[in-house]
Amino acid sequence: VFFAVSYSIIGLMVLNVILAVVVETASKAAMEDADVLLKNQQKEFNHCAERLRILCRTLDKDNSGSLTVKEIKRGFETDAQFHQTMALMQLGLEDCDTVFSILDKDGSGSIDYEEFIKELFKVKSHDQRTMLIYLRADVLETRRMVESMVHRDATRSADGGSSCAGSA
Repeated sequence: VFFAVSYSIIGLMVLNVILAVVVETASKAAMEDADVLLKNQQKEFNHCAERLRILCRTLDKDNSGSLTVKEIKRGFETDAQFHQTMALMQLGLEDCDTVFSILDKDGSGSIDYEEFIKELFKVKSHDQRTMLIYLRADVLETRRMVESMVHRDATRSADGGSSCAGSA
């Protein structure tokens, strides 16, 4: 009986060692796959970034080194390659204003090529986060419009003119 129990315990220990080796090998393979995947994604990003950089130079009519929303919209309308690249990122002409307001963090009305490229890839790579950013941008734009209307009505009221709310 003692030998049977000892033999069983030794057998389980050997199986445990074999399982540990298999798990370790699988873990190393998975990490290598992840490294290869990251390297491939970085290569793809670099390739696409260079194509976008060239497209940005083409779109930048005033050679300022940055793009305005007008230049980007013109790119959608006149540059088939830019339009196709943006379509691959699931961005259309109708998204220009919203995307540009997200990318133009300082509100200057223009964004340099590198930031445009970097931020576009961020937008593309975070689906749920992207939706929240779009939603936030739309809410902020709506808020600005409402504040502008309220300010305009308040100014009219202060000047003695009629406001939309006051005329019934």
